[in-house]
Amino acid sequence: MSDMSKADRFVRLLATHHGRIYAYIFTLVPNWSDADDLMQEVTAIMLRKFDDFEPGTNFVAWATSIARYEVLRLKRDKKRSSALSLDAVGQISAEMELQNNDTELRLDALKNCLSKLNEKDRRLILLKYQSDQTTRNVASTLGISIYAVYRAVDRIHSVLLRCVRRTVRQVGGVANG
Repeated sequence: MSDMSKADRFVRLLATHHGRIYAYIFTLVPNWSDADDLMQEVTAIMLRKFDDFEPGTNFVAWATSIARYEVLRLKRDKKRSSALSLDAVGQISAEMELQNNDTELRLDALKNCLSKLNEKDRRLILLKYQSDQTTRNVASTLGISIYAVYRAVDRIHSVLLRCVRRTVRQVGGVANG
């Protein structure tokens, strides 16, 4: 893997973890359009900052920290202006198109899998990420412990990941990541 270029390493990591990063973004913003725009913006930022990423560390944690700041920026900008104008031109979209033909398939699978969540899980995700409530408030609202909220969110993310992988396999796409 040492003979791989920086761009190749980045694309491989992104292709492997794209679904998890997108799912994280989608839980923080209220609609698909904003999530799609943010994913493109976050991808461009990650590519620019890829020299800061330390190989062998948690790529998803690094990527979601960048995503979190972009979501906060989006929310701040939306408060200043009623019109949302994100310039969502991804610097690597052409390369992603060539090297990761199943991106659209994975996104469609994720949307489908999110729609299959039961009402309880959907409510938890909405309370946790879209209502700007603290985990403590979500736990109180649902009558469960903070630890139970974290466990449930982790479980839901795992369910979504398995569902996306299964869906992609059934359609004949690539099943890893």
